Amino acid sequence: MKKYLNNAEEDKNDENSVDIDKTNDDKLVIEDQNCNNKKENINFISVLRVLAIVSIMWGNMVPFILNSLGYDWYPLQFVRYFITNPLAIMQDFNSLGVMIFFLCSGFIITYTAQRESLKEFIIKRIFRIYPGLIFSVISLWIIQRICTLVTGEITYWGSFGVKEWIYGGTLGNYFIGVPNVINGVTWTLIIGVMFYILCGLTYYFLKTKPLIEILLMMAICMLSIITASSYGRLWYGVASSVSYMVILIFGQILYYYWSKRITLRTAAILLLINYYIFIKKIAFFSPEHYVGPNYMAVSFMYAFFLFIIGILINDKIRLNKTTKTVDKISYSLYLNHLTLSQLLIPLLYKNLGYDISLLITLGIVVIISVFQYKCVELPSNKLAKKLSKYTNT
Repeated sequence: MKKYLNNAEEDKNDENSVDIDKTNDDKLVIEDQNCNNKKENINFISVLRVLAIVSIMWGNMVPFILNSLGYDWYPLQFVRYFITNPLAIMQDFNSLGVMIFFLCSGFIITYTAQRESLKEFIIKRIFRIYPGLIFSVISLWIIQRICTLVTGEITYWGSFGVKEWIYGGTLGNYFIGVPNVINGVTWTLIIGVMFYILCGLTYYFLKTKPLIEILLMMAICMLSIITASSYGRLWYGVASSVSYMVILIFGQILYYYWSKRITLRTAAILLLINYYIFIKKIAFFSPEHYVGPNYMAVSFMYAFFLFIIGILINDKIRLNKTTKTVDKISYSLYLNHLTLSQLLIPLLYKNLGYDISLLITLGIVVIISVFQYKCVELPSNKLAKKLSKYTNT
């Protein structure tokens, strides 16, 4: 594993541009076009992404799995008693982690678009999402088949046919209004895809007139809420996903202010308008999270203020090796952790107990994620850059 990461380190240092959600250098470095091309480190994004993936993995690998096993675990009880319950943190940090990811994505994607042509933007986004997703689905199929051969028992995933697996690797299920039965975390990926599409449609304004671009994006989110119940189940699902983009728009607004493309007053007004849309989204699509004890807005506020703090202390942040490593493989970790936990922990739990099962599963998730990052993500990013240059010429 160490060899993989060292090689990946060299590969990243050989590249100069910023890919979606990730940079190709150890430090997140961007150039502010309005500051005489002065380079700025945005290490706070790396720290927040690590915090996000740790929060999500805790929520899915601990309380979610323990609930299915019917087992009480003291560390979970401790965290709930002293942290998540009194602070009203929704879904055992899971929702908090997702919101941090969305804020980071809105910020970084908007920056990336400033330095790419529309063709580059589209090609790199496709190669950012799909190769890793497809690999995670294939690796899951192989592992669950091995488990079936070893135990003689058909796994949950073994009951699905080719169609469901194709949907799982393409996100096609969301376009026909059915859930993804292969990997439960992909609901956030389709939100990202829709955000990319809208960024592409508003690309001219995104690069030249940020105020108009933000207002257009907010109008689309608000329209999705207003019309969600008007055109059947399929549109309701699409509208629900579109409405989540309001969180990414918060990240966009913060980027535009950070890069001095809008004033503080304009940013404050836009944030207030967007917050209004966010609350309307919760009240309409998730009324159970509009009221207590699981307030979605409370978890969002934690994520938002962590993001603000990150911006304010960014110059003082220094990344250690662990943070850099987890940041690099965060997308692969996100794709693999839930499915492998659902598959392996219950299987191992029968003979090893939860603690050992969790550690073994976590190790397998990390190993597969490192391999996926090195052998799938990095080559895909390089291929996307070559294709982008070819289409431009």
